[in-house]
Amino acid sequence: MLRITIHQEYGSCCDLSAKHQTSLARSSSAASIQTLSYRSTYSPLVFFYPVDDSKHSKTAQLATQLKWSLSKTLDAIYPLSGRIELLNGFLPCQPFCQLNDPIVAPVTVQLNVFDCGGIALGVCLSHKLVDGTTASIFLKSWASNASGVPNNIHPNLSDAAVLFPPVDYVPQRYITNAESSWFSDCRCVTRRFGFHDKAVAALMAKGASTMVEYPTRIQAISGFIWKHATAASRSISGSSKPSVAKEVVNIRSRRLTKPRLSKHSIGNLIQFSMSHFNPQHTDMEMDSLVALLRDGVAEINNEYIKDLTGDRGSASYFDLLNRQEEILKGNPETFMLAAWITFGFNDIDFGWGKPIWVGVMGNTSRCIPSIPNLILLNNAGRRNGVEAWMILDEKIMRVLERDPEFLAYASPNPCISSLCGDF
Repeated sequence: MLRITIHQEYGSCCDLSAKHQTSLARSSSAASIQTLSYRSTYSPLVFFYPVDDSKHSKTAQLATQLKWSLSKTLDAIYPLSGRIELLNGFLPCQPFCQLNDPIVAPVTVQLNVFDCGGIALGVCLSHKLVDGTTASIFLKSWASNASGVPNNIHPNLSDAAVLFPPVDYVPQRYITNAESSWFSDCRCVTRRFGFHDKAVAALMAKGASTMVEYPTRIQAISGFIWKHATAASRSISGSSKPSVAKEVVNIRSRRLTKPRLSKHSIGNLIQFSMSHFNPQHTDMEMDSLVALLRDGVAEINNEYIKDLTGDRGSASYFDLLNRQEEILKGNPETFMLAAWITFGFNDIDFGWGKPIWVGVMGNTSRCIPSIPNLILLNNAGRRNGVEAWMILDEKIMRVLERDPEFLAYASPNPCISSLCGDF
């Protein structure tokens, strides 16, 4: 089951709940776009499309176009068209967790058509089913079906399951450790920082060294943020404990599997590199951190992935988790780095043109538990600029927002037009 809300701002509105290929409409006041705020198991996106004076009078037509094309897309990516349901009733006990909501939608969509003619399309995808690449495949396929442009994307739903067979049992300690490393009861805040193209170029030069002669913009910005976020944390705690950067690595794009995974393979096909910084052994200069990040990703090589495939892959994965546990035993400051720059979200065109801006995260200040120390990078407009969406402990964030060296390159919540330039 998927949920679609159609909201015409400052005009009539209705709430449409749609099952795959069927729909039921009822009069209601629609939830605001704030309902798409970040939730721990969902990856939210909001696409903002430019003003068109004719759009506000075509809300029903837009809704029909989106629902029809979405139905067609879900035929090809069918795991997202179902619903998650626990079948504990078949067992003599209740061994699993209870869902607060008996119906968990893998996909939720909200269309907002404003009186000015602008459009904001919000999409939430369950991160338990998809990663960023799968989200990109889904959105590009949907946009292609909606706009009538030939769809050259062919989702592959089988290869990954064969290469990485499902695991029947995961020891509870691994689940507990994962939850404790991901979620925290600390009060976190979300802030958006913009890096203009000139700032990106300057940071790439700043991060260069004999170890990494030509750092990518992802490496440069990640190293820069890692350095200053760690410094801000230390100014609060007064300690110099180690720091770890966990970076999301897409294993489709690294030619690591044999046979090769299709670039359109569906699922959570990611691994996390771990770059470990110990102040007793390494200085905290940016070029050193960039080299650590590069080396951490390089460790996810052919042998690394080969060990995780096949029937014995789960045992190898548990060994990997054991090694990561050793690194995390000292309770280091841990930062999660994810780059959505290559996913093409800024090019999603449903027939209305490309979005002028894509918001990739919502308000986390009211979410307890939350995901602390998460840094997500996305493209800014058509130039080489980058947006960094950051979730940090509010005390650490206050220090970072007053760091003059950080603010020399990062612009807090910049105007969209100034960051993205001409659209």
